[in-house]
Amino acid sequence: MKGGEPMDKLRLIVAAETEDQRNEAAKALASEYVQLAALLSPDGAGLSKAGFIPADVLLLFSDCLNRREADFLERLYMTRPELLILLLCTETDADLLARALNAGVSRVIELTSSQETPLDALFAAWYRQQNRQNAVRSGGVSYENRVLGVFGTKGGVGKTTLAVNLAIALARLNKRVALLDFDLQFGDVGVFLDIAKADTIVDMIEENDYEYAALSSFLHKHHSGLRVLAAPAGPEYAEIVRPEHVDKVVLGLRGEFDYLILDMPPAFNDVSIAALEQCSEIFFVVNPDISTLRNAQVSFKVLDTLGMTERIYLTVNRDGYSDLRKKDIEDVLGKQAVLTLPCDYKSCAKAVNRGVPLVLSYRRSRVAAEISRFAAFLAAGHGIRK
Repeated sequence: MKGGEPMDKLRLIVAAETEDQRNEAAKALASEYVQLAALLSPDGAGLSKAGFIPADVLLLFSDCLNRREADFLERLYMTRPELLILLLCTETDADLLARALNAGVSRVIELTSSQETPLDALFAAWYRQQNRQNAVRSGGVSYENRVLGVFGTKGGVGKTTLAVNLAIALARLNKRVALLDFDLQFGDVGVFLDIAKADTIVDMIEENDYEYAALSSFLHKHHSGLRVLAAPAGPEYAEIVRPEHVDKVVLGLRGEFDYLILDMPPAFNDVSIAALEQCSEIFFVVNPDISTLRNAQVSFKVLDTLGMTERIYLTVNRDGYSDLRKKDIEDVLGKQAVLTLPCDYKSCAKAVNRGVPLVLSYRRSRVAAEISRFAAFLAAGHGIRK
C-alpha cells in the first residue's frame, strides 16, 4: 500500500431546542473526522429519529436540561446502550451535573472551557468508552508499570514518530500511558500531537512537588487518552533540568501508569543518561544508512560501558529506503531487530503536518499497522526476543 487511509469517522447526532443551538454545536464539533448524522430536536419526533439513525455519539446542547430533554436522553440511554451520550453547555453547576448523570450522560462538555476544546472533549470521551468496551471484551486490564525509552544518537531517524504512535497505540489498548518529551532543547512531541501550548517539565520543577497528585496536573490530556509532558518552550530552559529532576518525575509517575514512554534526545548527557537508567527497555532506532550505523556502533559501546546492553532493543526504521537491508544492519550491530518499520515517508509527513499521528489518521498504512501490531504484542505481556 502506497499511503494510508483516513481514520473512520465518528458519527454524531446533535440535538438542541433551537436551530441556532444545533448549528452552533455542529460548528463547534466540525472536523474531517466527524460525520454529522443528524440535527434534531429533543422531542417525540427527534426521539423516533434518534432511535434508528446509525450513530456513535449523541450530543445535546442545553444550559438547563429541562424535564423533556432529560427524558429524551434517558430513553436513548435505556434503548441504545451502544450510543455515547454527551451534554454540551455554556457553563456547568452542581445541579446540572446531577441531572445529567441521572439522565445517562457520560460527560458534560463546556463550550467555552479553557482546558480543552469541545472537539477534544468529544474524542476523549469517545476513546474512553472504546477502551472500556475493549476491556470488557478482552476480560479486563492488567497494570504493568514499564518505562520504555525511544533513543538514537542521530537526529531524524524517526524516534518521535515511534514514541508518539506507540504511546497512542498502547493507550487505545486500554493501557494508561504517559508520553514524556525529554528532548529538552528541540523536542517536538507537541507538534506531532497538535498541542499548541502545554505545561512542561520546567513547570514541574518550579512547583517542586513530586507527588503524583501534583505531577498529574502538568500532564496534557490528549483526546486519545494519552497523557503528555511537553518539552520546554525553548532550548534555553533545558539547563534548568538536572538528573535528579528526571529521577523524581519518572519515579513519581511510573506507579500510576502501565507505560511511561520517554522520547529521548539524540545525545548522551547527564540528563539523558539519568532517563535511560530508569528505562526497563530502550528501543534504539536506526535508519539503513552507513552514517547512522557507524553512529550506532559507537553508541552501543557507550551503552555497554553504562551497563545497559541488556536493555537495548534494535528498531529499524525506513526499511527499504536503501540497499542496506535489515539483515545487513543486524549483522553490523550484532543484534536482531525487534521492530522493523517500512519506508512510508509520505504518510509520516502528512501525519506530522496535520498533527494527527499515523495510528489515528492513517491506520491502514504499513507503518501504523506495524506499530499497532507491536503495541498489541507488548500489551499482551509477551517478552521481547533479543
